[in-house]
Amino acid sequence: MVAAVLSACSFDAGGPGAGVDAPDSGVAAVFDGAPGATDARPDRADVEPRPDPAGVARSPRGTPDLFDEGFEEWADAPVYSFGMTSAADMHTVSGYTPSAQITFASMHDAQYIYFALIIEDDTVLDARDPLWNDDSVTVYLDTDGDRIGPLGNDDHEIVIGSNGTYRDYAPGVNAAVLEGARIQTADGYALEVGIRKDSLGNPSLPGSIGFDIAINDDDDGGSAAFGLWHVRVATRCETCCTGLDHAEPWCDTTTYGSLILE
Repeated sequence: MVAAVLSACSFDAGGPGAGVDAPDSGVAAVFDGAPGATDARPDRADVEPRPDPAGVARSPRGTPDLFDEGFEEWADAPVYSFGMTSAADMHTVSGYTPSAQITFASMHDAQYIYFALIIEDDTVLDARDPLWNDDSVTVYLDTDGDRIGPLGNDDHEIVIGSNGTYRDYAPGVNAAVLEGARIQTADGYALEVGIRKDSLGNPSLPGSIGFDIAINDDDDGGSAAFGLWHVRVATRCETCCTGLDHAEPWCDTTTYGSLILE
């Protein structure tokens, strides 16, 4: 079941509803000049930027306000960015011109893993079920951190639509529970979300969990193109993605990078 927007700009795991656009808040400006997939922290006079290996994202301690329509609390979080043209794995559709890109950051506290997601997209089509077939963002999590291949109860494929609806498509019994806000921007949309740790199927998360993120971009109301942030070099699960010519994140966790919970 798709969890739908409950009130203007926010979403939660409740009953059906409809999203209401928020006024442009200029949130993208917070991440201007963001580095690419091997991020660095935003420049500060007393701290040298620290690059990360490809596919590794860091999530420092912090508790952002999910409903303030701004990203000021994220100033010290590492920032990552990629576009469809630089995706590690891209599935295109007929007539598609790569156009979307995403800037993202993460923080966490005792209760939530948070993500700030800012999507630049010249044509935003609100997502319907299946959410991954319209404009949306997919967050992949392996909360045991083992990245062994088959998706289990600790693994999640969380798709968040451009209208603030979301669904966990992973086959396990534990469906991720989210809350947060969707914000319309001048050049796309933004999402500020918290994923409840107690909904992820692992009561004691390790310091490093499996992680990946993708953009789904639908420009014509048909099928969406897919762009993935990272593909890890690893021995693939031979039985996980039957019928496909290579491993994909929705069927093989060996492809995931890492999210470091600092």
